[in-house]
Amino acid sequence: MMSVRASKKIFWISLLIITSLTLSLVWNIHASATTLTYNPKLIGITEQNGDRVMIMDANATDWNSSQALVWSWKPTAANGFDSLLAAWGLPTDLKIRNNSVFGGQWAIVTDSEGLAAIVPYPSGNSKKWGLNVGGNPQSAELLPNGNIAIAASQGNWVRVYTSALHSSSDTYASYTLPGARGVMWDPLGNVLWAIGDNHLVALLVGGSRSAPVLTEYLKVNLPTTGGRDVQPVYGDTDKLWVPTNSGVYQYNKTTNTFSTSYSGSGEMNRANVRSAGSDLITGQAAQTTPKVGCSNSWCTDTVDFFAPGMTRTLTGAAIYKAHFINLEYQQPESATAVVFDHPIGGGDQKNDKIMFFDPNATEWNDPSSIIWEWAPSAANGFSGLTNAFEDPSDLRLRKSDVFGGQWLVIADSKGLAAVVPYPAGNSKQWGVNVGGNPHAAELLPNGNVAVAASHGHWVRIYTASQGPDSAEYAQYDLTGAHGVLWDPEKSLLWALGDYHLVALSVNGTDDAPTIQEVLKVDLPQQYRGNGDPMPNPSGHELQPVYGNTDRLWISTAKHVYQYVKSTNTFDSSYAGSAGADREAVKSVSNQLSGQIISTQPDYAKVPVGACVFNGWCTDSVDFVNPTYTRTLTGAAFYKVRVMNPAYQ
Repeated sequence: MMSVRASKKIFWISLLIITSLTLSLVWNIHASATTLTYNPKLIGITEQNGDRVMIMDANATDWNSSQALVWSWKPTAANGFDSLLAAWGLPTDLKIRNNSVFGGQWAIVTDSEGLAAIVPYPSGNSKKWGLNVGGNPQSAELLPNGNIAIAASQGNWVRVYTSALHSSSDTYASYTLPGARGVMWDPLGNVLWAIGDNHLVALLVGGSRSAPVLTEYLKVNLPTTGGRDVQPVYGDTDKLWVPTNSGVYQYNKTTNTFSTSYSGSGEMNRANVRSAGSDLITGQAAQTTPKVGCSNSWCTDTVDFFAPGMTRTLTGAAIYKAHFINLEYQQPESATAVVFDHPIGGGDQKNDKIMFFDPNATEWNDPSSIIWEWAPSAANGFSGLTNAFEDPSDLRLRKSDVFGGQWLVIADSKGLAAVVPYPAGNSKQWGVNVGGNPHAAELLPNGNVAVAASHGHWVRIYTASQGPDSAEYAQYDLTGAHGVLWDPEKSLLWALGDYHLVALSVNGTDDAPTIQEVLKVDLPQQYRGNGDPMPNPSGHELQPVYGNTDRLWISTAKHVYQYVKSTNTFDSSYAGSAGADREAVKSVSNQLSGQIISTQPDYAKVPVGACVFNGWCTDSVDFVNPTYTRTLTGAAFYKVRVMNPAYQ
């Protein structure tokens, strides 16, 4: 029977949760609706044979392919951990969190050898905080105030370290919990959940940031012994995943009960599960359980997924935990979410290379802001084509079910159009010198490639699905063709030229495609500063408005519009138009958060910018909502975009 004291605790923690949720929902009524979208579906694993933490694409069917790997990290002397390398060898936990104190996104890691650390994500190039805490740390959580909570199974404690103070701060508050293996912050209840051998506890984190205090608020007996993990049930803020040595439960905060009657429990409720969690969008669950033949008694090379059921195997790996990556602590399904910002990609025509930048980096002249670079070479399969790459004119990431994984699609004014694996970049999936000054290229769902050429005045569909050098194509004539974009909702290819926006139906077969015009729309008349009409609207950029499948970004000689498909109109009164609608814009795109990224040649700026390498370049990229500029001194950017692998 529950004590009066425990009953009161449950009442107050339930009241805290309900009150906070009510406030959250009231706030969200006034917030802009945004869907939490991860492309690809990300899952973090702790891989102990390779001494690394990894983020994998759960949608990739072959985890042994380089395309399945999204990110990996381990401490090194180069990234600031030279004095802590001995405390790393058996990684036990990985979370990615937003944090308003530090700004941006952060990876939180632990290792059985003693290390707990916070590093910037995705750059991973420095130590925000790191310490050998000992005690076999099994889990860590970044608290909203910048401090870190850690659970240690052999130390039998949960501690809150003052990581907000400095990179090696070793002051802490401690709570004794035998077999402590998991910690999770609950922003609705303002409590820290922790799990040990026999108990699930809710802890109040009081005191100050420099002198925290831990107070037990609730202590609940586990239904079976050997608590292993505690994770949110994303989509239901009242529930937690709690695996033990004997089963996998969902804990209900309001009723203080453990249940094995959740959806999918027939397969998921099993013994020896080391980690359990679920995806916010799909509800799919993921678990790890030790596998016979793995290098230690707690590891596996396989992650099991449920509803829908599937497995992903990384041959030779020793995976301890696997969790879906979510930047938020806990979310109801209807909540407005903070979205995952994608890298910013640009083509530097002066230095003949593609560059990806950390979306959170504030100084692009710092090499740590660059997270990926690529240029064709004989070594990566482009022997005989390097002379067709001098002025990169287009770049985009795409996920392909035909090829598997993610792919960089590029075009270059000297003639090259190509598809290369991302992030490996070490081979040519397809590449041809198509001529005609190609300005845009799009990877179609069947593996073929659409190319727009401004001097060739055409849009072509190349049979890239048929081989790395396949040069067969279907052609549609379009004066000044500058843009192409696949629309998966309408199964159409949009294309933009000097005078028209067109929608094309791609028919035929993979090896013999055909193109048919479905819609042809005149671009808005453009006017000079003195009011005289311009003879050529000069359509330039064509991109999706991420977050609204009914709209496309369109730039012309004088304006940046959003084209509304359902009404066949061009809108110049969209959110952020005061900063984004300007002349001569060469590229425009947006993050799912609504932030707009665009480039304008330096000649068109007031005052005139620094880039004089050619007549259309800039060394700066402009952001709106929020508004700022990022500059790479000496660069000559033409297009710079959000690298979202989704079409729309």
